[in-house]
Amino acid sequence: MRSGQSLAVLTRALITRSMMSSRGATRYLSSGTGKILSEEERAAENVYIQRKGGERLAKQKAEKEKAEKAKENADKVRINSLLRICVFLCLCVDFALSRMRLAQIYRDL
Repeated sequence: MRSGQSLAVLTRALITRSMMSSRGATRYLSSGTGKILSEEERAAENVYIQRKGGERLAKQKAEKEKAEKAKENADKVRINSLLRICVFLCLCVDFALSRMRLAQIYRDL
């Protein structure tokens, strides 16, 4: 004689197999329970699935926006660094040219 649990598993497998043979009946099964859902339960499950899907999409969108902001900030930092380097080099060149002009003025004296 089979135990109650293994009998339930066997019964669930038979019901699932017979329902899968009929067209479109598998959508009425709850995940893993083998129970046929009522209209209200199916509607509640569909609402839950849609809500979870919406939350997942919103989370992905937020992560994408966060990554884009981080990239923009990194680009701004690079641009600011390059501008500082350019300003420094311009000042160095200007200083060097000024020294050369002063040296030439002293030579001409």
